[in-house]
Amino acid sequence: MTTARPPDARPPEELPPAPRPVPRWAHVVSEVFAPAHLVMALPFAIGWRATWPELSGALWGLIASLFCGAVPYAIILAGVRAGRLTDKHIRRRDQRLLPLALALASVVAGLAALLLFRATPAVVVLVLGMLGALVVIVPVTAFWKISLHSAVAAGAATALTVTFGPYAAALAWPLTVLVAAARVALRAHTTAQVIAGGLVGFLVPFGVYLLAG
Repeated sequence: MTTARPPDARPPEELPPAPRPVPRWAHVVSEVFAPAHLVMALPFAIGWRATWPELSGALWGLIASLFCGAVPYAIILAGVRAGRLTDKHIRRRDQRLLPLALALASVVAGLAALLLFRATPAVVVLVLGMLGALVVIVPVTAFWKISLHSAVAAGAATALTVTFGPYAAALAWPLTVLVAAARVALRAHTTAQVIAGGLVGFLVPFGVYLLAG
């Protein structure tokens, strides 16, 4: 005598596979090296190095951090609280365009302030690189979910390599690869999207550094 199954029940072998658990390390890496965190920390480090032992460069870096990192991040958090955005990483591509456009406007305003008040050149060049990368990323985001995590991580690695040399590169570039791997592991991006983000984050700032001499 066999036990009857409900009409819609399926044998175990026909059931879809259980979803693969997301690795904990990927969550940690994605949060610690979030774009906002890197963009707020990087100008301070670059400005500090440019004028050490004086602190004027670090102060200009803090101003750049405000316009390039803190203001865009505040816009995103306000959108999350208002229910317009799903989360602070903006997983849905269709929700990214407006926050990125506002971030672009904030970076332009910050760059104008830095130029007007003759900020430390190293900080100005850094912000120019950020602006250039955003100019590429914003229109791409209209039709494809290019990875901001990878772009910012690669941009930070580029700036740190140019400023601090090979020892910084030996740390920054493996971390960039780790960030990209984390975004793929979280299924937030495809491999192509993180590679494209990394290329934009490297090529645009590096081109700005070459032009700036």
